Amino acid sequence: MPESLQYRDLPVQIRRSSHRRTVDLTVDRAGEIVMSVPEDLPTTQLRKILKDKETWLYQTLNKKQKVLFHKQAREFISGEGFYFLGKKYRLKVVKTNIDQGNTLILKDGRFIMPKSLCEQGKNTFVDWYTAQTSLWLKEHLPELSKRVGIFPKACRVTSLGYRWASCGKDGVLYINWRTILLPPQRVKYIVLHELVHLLEHSHGPRFYDILQRVAYDYKRHDLWLKNNGDKYDV
Repeated sequence: MPESLQYRDLPVQIRRSSHRRTVDLTVDRAGEIVMSVPEDLPTTQLRKILKDKETWLYQTLNKKQKVLFHKQAREFISGEGFYFLGKKYRLKVVKTNIDQGNTLILKDGRFIMPKSLCEQGKNTFVDWYTAQTSLWLKEHLPELSKRVGIFPKACRVTSLGYRWASCGKDGVLYINWRTILLPPQRVKYIVLHELVHLLEHSHGPRFYDILQRVAYDYKRHDLWLKNNGDKYDV
């Protein structure tokens, strides 16, 4: 069972690793607090760290809640905007399109969707984004892997909730279909970040030394994703 602790009114998920030497405290895009810590760090020390970071935690959670509260539900009607590789394209709903078939397409600067698909609009977009992410990875992954100096055993596009990507201990990369909504340079950074995890699983000094060599401006990417990533969704 995953370890967790309660700090005041905040549930905190604890992730321990024998490879980790530092503590990483994050609030994910869904507002979940996660502490990645060394395997033998005592709970008393965890609580002390949380107390020191208490003001930051509540401020960050407040910002997340405002974003989630103001997020409007999609209606999948003409005029709505959807991102693809950092650009927003308007949706046009059509009755029928013989050339298009019963599928979603991006054509002439617009997403075009048959009206018959609107009821399952989110699934339709997710399927389209998933296919596009796979195509993008097929084109760019070899170059990015060569830059890092390691190739994954496989790369799978899936839904990862509010995580952009993850790296399995089996050498497999898992990329969230949502990444293809981001600008290309951010997509590349996310893939590079996970490729570095194939060499160093934890977020320790060695990880950041390697990351800086392959993505010297990684801090700028991390800050941008933190400040802007929530709006890239369906």
